[in-house]
Amino acid sequence: MGKKDTNHAFSLAKLAESGIAFRFAKQSLILSVVMVLLMAYRVNAQDRFEHGPDPFSLVFDEIPVNLVIDGAGTFSLDVIYTEDKMLYINVEDFFRITGIQCIANDNGNKLSGYLNGSDSRYFIDYREKEIIVGKRSFDAEQKLTRQSGALFIESSLFEDAFGMKMVFNFRALSIRLVSSFELPVVKQARLEKVRSKMVGTRNDQPVDTVIGRSYHLFKAGTLDWAFSSSQATDEGVHNLAGIAFGSELLFGEAYVAATYNDRYDFNERMIRYQWKWVDNSNKILRQALIGKLYTPAIAYLSTPVIGASVRNTPATMRKASGYYTISDVTEPDWTVELYINDILAGFTRADAAGQYMFRIPLVYGNTSVKLRFYSPAGEEKTEERTIFMPYTLLPKGELEYNLTGGFLEDSAGSIYGRAEINYGINRMITAGAGCEYLSSIPGNPSIPFFNVTFQPTNSFLIKGEYDHGVRYRGLMDYYLNKGSLLELEYASYQKGQLATRFNAEKELKAKLFVPFRAGGFSGFGKIGVSRLDYGEFTYNTANIAFSAFYKQFSAGITAQANKIDRLAIFSTMDVMLSYRTKKSLMVRPSLRYNVSANQLMSYRGEVEKRFRKGYLTVAYERYTQYKSDYFTVGCKYDLPFARTGVSMSTNQGKVIMNENAQGSLAFGGDGYTYKSFNSSSGKGGILLSPFLDINGNGVFDKGEPKVLVPSVEVNGAQPVFDTHDTVIRIPNLNNFTEYRINFSDSDLENIAWHFSKKSYQVIVDPSQYRRIEVPVEVVAEMNGRINLDRNGTLTGYGRIIVKIFRRNSSTVVAETMSESDGSVYYLGLRPGNYYACIDSVQMHRLGLKAEPACLEFSINPSVEGDIVKNIDFILKEDSHINEGQDIHSQLKTNTPDSHMILKAHGRVNVQTLVENYRPDEYSSQVPEKFQTAEIKSSGFADMGNGSGLHSRKDDSIWKSMLNLPVLPN
Repeated sequence: MGKKDTNHAFSLAKLAESGIAFRFAKQSLILSVVMVLLMAYRVNAQDRFEHGPDPFSLVFDEIPVNLVIDGAGTFSLDVIYTEDKMLYINVEDFFRITGIQCIANDNGNKLSGYLNGSDSRYFIDYREKEIIVGKRSFDAEQKLTRQSGALFIESSLFEDAFGMKMVFNFRALSIRLVSSFELPVVKQARLEKVRSKMVGTRNDQPVDTVIGRSYHLFKAGTLDWAFSSSQATDEGVHNLAGIAFGSELLFGEAYVAATYNDRYDFNERMIRYQWKWVDNSNKILRQALIGKLYTPAIAYLSTPVIGASVRNTPATMRKASGYYTISDVTEPDWTVELYINDILAGFTRADAAGQYMFRIPLVYGNTSVKLRFYSPAGEEKTEERTIFMPYTLLPKGELEYNLTGGFLEDSAGSIYGRAEINYGINRMITAGAGCEYLSSIPGNPSIPFFNVTFQPTNSFLIKGEYDHGVRYRGLMDYYLNKGSLLELEYASYQKGQLATRFNAEKELKAKLFVPFRAGGFSGFGKIGVSRLDYGEFTYNTANIAFSAFYKQFSAGITAQANKIDRLAIFSTMDVMLSYRTKKSLMVRPSLRYNVSANQLMSYRGEVEKRFRKGYLTVAYERYTQYKSDYFTVGCKYDLPFARTGVSMSTNQGKVIMNENAQGSLAFGGDGYTYKSFNSSSGKGGILLSPFLDINGNGVFDKGEPKVLVPSVEVNGAQPVFDTHDTVIRIPNLNNFTEYRINFSDSDLENIAWHFSKKSYQVIVDPSQYRRIEVPVEVVAEMNGRINLDRNGTLTGYGRIIVKIFRRNSSTVVAETMSESDGSVYYLGLRPGNYYACIDSVQMHRLGLKAEPACLEFSINPSVEGDIVKNIDFILKEDSHINEGQDIHSQLKTNTPDSHMILKAHGRVNVQTLVENYRPDEYSSQVPEKFQTAEIKSSGFADMGNGSGLHSRKDDSIWKSMLNLPVLPN
């Protein structure tokens, strides 16, 4: 007996001596029986006592199952399974998993929310045993129950009421969910999938169809509009308005915009206009711009340049090695996506202070960067800006130029010009040079410049720049690890230079970005310091920012410190917190503190209630220094065609009211006008029109029906599906940009329907919709059986190759293989005439022959798809093939004419046929001049050696061709 057993025995002995053992065993037995009875009673009757009587009682088991949602994953869900094999689902848990809004009222007896859109609100009433979805009502008398404090609905009612079908597999304890609309959890998973790709590069996978640009002298267009009005006590009314129009003009994109402010006289600076032409296939001139231009410059430009710019830089994203970090501020708690030339480069979430940071891939040349912002409630707004990367990188041996010229929109009409050329010397070094000219610079208006970018590794980047008579500067980026970045910048300006007049003589800046992720926490820290030497004084600044996230919580802390020479340091700190509840309620407290004076400057509290198409905000702010109070109430609501808002704020008895609205229209969508509350300027669109190509010619013909396709994948875009027609509209696409569109056969309602082309690459025409007909072919099913004849007994024979040919052609169009039971099946044949043939090479290797060798059949055009049956073959032992006899003697053996007259077409390789038998011994038996032949339909063969046409019966070599597939004329 071991030590453990000895101790156990000793313990029992001590219990027995004291009389405890018997009492302990008795009490344990009684307690166990009572607990079992209580548990059984609780399962069957607890709710009737705790929550009132249920109209019908259930005898059930509560079991955990796996809820499988296509496109989102597998989730754990507790369900009730009754003795009548009825399945009941916990409504609140189910809606929580699927992301559907669910609000409980009346102590949980009533549930409500939205399914998919504002017109599909639902109500579940336990007391009335009723479910209302939209304008429809459903009786749930025997399908709605309350158990353990939660509402359960019988699974079949989900399909009738909510359009969500559940397929329950008891053996696997799983439920497969099929929804008639896109569930929020699926939508979120789709967005996360797109975001997680962190593309940063073009998709170079081959596509079935490439659709280039179409050109027009003029074609309208898009229209943006905006209006706001404010009224303040004792200040009257202030109005602002804006309008923008986009179209195709002279094969390029034309854009005109104007703003109006009733406090100023209208002038030319309130008008913006630009014409843009892009052709990425032209190596000499790829882009041209005319109008008001925003261009990188050494000299300070107070206004845009009115002129023209040409360059050979393609308007695509070409990823280089390495990364660059940017940070900025937006609305608190918003999700921010960053697109580089419409390719998703990254995504993040802003903290309670609205801070966010991106580490984006470096690209060759200048590029268009688009930021897309999503609010927690799903609201979307888009901001576009051009970021001129401080580094210039090019592949080895590649040269790019950029020429810009015009005049400034200033009072003097200053003339401006810039010529720049960059060249990739090798993988690590890119050099650039050029000259900039601004007539308003006194003395010397010309600024020759030179720069070089050096990248020895992906994590280390240096740039040096010299601008004659103005400055020289250096910039370094060094990634300390995978995410942390140290950035240093130094610039020295020549004393007395007049190109830039408001900068320090010397500038020294340093930044450190440190992202982190630990457990459930994530965020980043940022430290920045700068020293600006103005000669007479020095200005020093330091700032620290910290951002963190944990579940529904987020926090942002920023601190700033400024010091001028011997003056005291002035520093402040801002602290912002936010919490998002499950009922779409946002709570955001914040404060500002004067660290230098040890004094609270202000504090603010904000509560925001988000609903489906907007939100309501109430905020209070107190400025302690001035003893001033601000109270604000605001509401924003998104209409289908406009984003509207109204707010009111008060301060010391002064009331300010504001009303605003903005929207856009995009015309030309096949008689359809796309309406949005986001800008449509600089955008185009694609119309996809799927149709059933019954005759298989790839063209939409009269009488061919349209096809409803519920899903399509488009990179960097969101398709719009209209239930009233079958046209798929893809709006908000960047002009001149390539988009990849992918279809899936699984989205079609008929298994016999297949997309003729599953992937498209389309270049967007400027400011217009591009219509694309999408053919859906109807394919047929062929089935049959292959049997082996063994002394008169037929048995199925597997792994036999069946090849399918078009009639009068030797090209194999399809191939399939028999199953283990001999069955043959193939789905995918278009209308036409075919032959199905057993692979003769395989037959000879197996020593078998097929009867018949080939079968002729036809596929008829049909909406539902034709089915061809009875493609049956019988395999028998081939008496003409004797493995003991060599092929050379077989070639000389006289055989019946039925085996000599071959029904073959096309070019054949006789040498290959012989080598299939005896590759070691007879690989050279066939003379070289007879190794290939062209079989004619007339019954003769052209040997291609100048000997003319040979009859199929004239030479014993043709006997070897019995190994070919026999194709009847």
